[in-house]
Amino acid sequence: MQHEAILSDYVHSAAFQSTSFAQSVLGENASVKSLTSAGVEDFITKNFTSNRVVIVGTGVPDFDSFVHAADKHFSTLPKGAVPAHPHIEYTGSEIKIRDDSLHTLYVSIGFEAPGINDKDFWSALVYQEILGSWNFYHGSAPYNTSIVGETMAREKLGTKFNTFYNPYGDSGLLGYHFETTESASDNCTYEVLNSVQKIYANLSPEELQGAKNRAVAKVLRSLGSNRSQFLGQFGVYSKRALGTAEIVGRIEAVQKSDIFTLIQTYLYDSDPTVIAHGPVAEFPEYNLIRGWTYWNRW
Repeated sequence: MQHEAILSDYVHSAAFQSTSFAQSVLGENASVKSLTSAGVEDFITKNFTSNRVVIVGTGVPDFDSFVHAADKHFSTLPKGAVPAHPHIEYTGSEIKIRDDSLHTLYVSIGFEAPGINDKDFWSALVYQEILGSWNFYHGSAPYNTSIVGETMAREKLGTKFNTFYNPYGDSGLLGYHFETTESASDNCTYEVLNSVQKIYANLSPEELQGAKNRAVAKVLRSLGSNRSQFLGQFGVYSKRALGTAEIVGRIEAVQKSDIFTLIQTYLYDSDPTVIAHGPVAEFPEYNLIRGWTYWNRW
């Protein structure tokens, strides 16, 4: 009964969250309300197993004591079966949510990307920093180094842009999120995808080194603010922890040719996943967006 009471309170509060939060983080209201304590307990039993757990300790003064404590508290976890992960073909898709009451159009375009265990993982980290992010409302907006941000500011195509990269074990998602207007959505989407051509044609050694410096700084911030989570992610997917020196060395070793290989493998002539929310009447059709991944030849 205690579990059911807690779950009931959780579902009740989640159901009244904002629509965007509930749908993007928790799921549809009907799905959240359908949760039961038995379902949650079944999920825990199936997934909280020793083969899925990584224990990370940072700044541990006595390693043997740490290992003893971990063994004491986690040795009773069931072993669980090693799940099979057959290769699944990535399929592009499109979702348009029309809401003409909004003044801003929110767009995300994603592509299949390398996982943590892939040699192109480090190139993807640097590529993310090459495109970077841009926010019209920041005081430094006119001086931002983002290729896309420069164009959006100069041609007044939108207010925000950022590059995201979500890596997993053997796959990932790399793409762009931007905020624009209905009338500028066509040109803005084209310029975002055209940034790949600009990188191919104009990427200078200085820009590449600057992106590597920013990638290293981001990793070091992650190690400083949430080291356990960062190292745990590598532990889950790579089955080993990486030292700071190795991480920095891998990023510094990325060359211009590696960035081009990443683009050719994952971003050129590829099926994107496109999501647009807001006034979408003038937003370009999927086939046109798909075409922009290979019409821009280099």
